Amino acid sequence: MIGILLILLYAIVNSLGIFLQKIGLQKVRSWKDVIKSYKWILGSLIFIPAYFLYVLALKYEKLSVVQTVGNFSILFLVILEIVFLKEKIKRHEIFALMLFFLGILLIGL
Repeated sequence: MIGILLILLYAIVNSLGIFLQKIGLQKVRSWKDVIKSYKWILGSLIFIPAYFLYVLALKYEKLSVVQTVGNFSILFLVILEIVFLKEKIKRHEIFALMLFFLGILLIGL
């Protein structure tokens, strides 16, 4: 059970890192601007503890479970984009997310 909790925490932290990188790159016009973007840098630094959570989860769970549950970061990323960036989700994207969850459920069985 601790492995599942660790990998869910990984998924949340990982999606937060990706989200901050996306926000940090919105006004970037060149690679020099990337280095100056504190949100992009913070998002990149968040990957370090996320990776350690992933590796620690491997201590308690099988790789197949850790990898499958870790893919929930996609869901958390979509939620962050909808809530904070007010992005609209299209029908085909909802369908793709449903297929994604079905795949996770089938792998988990």
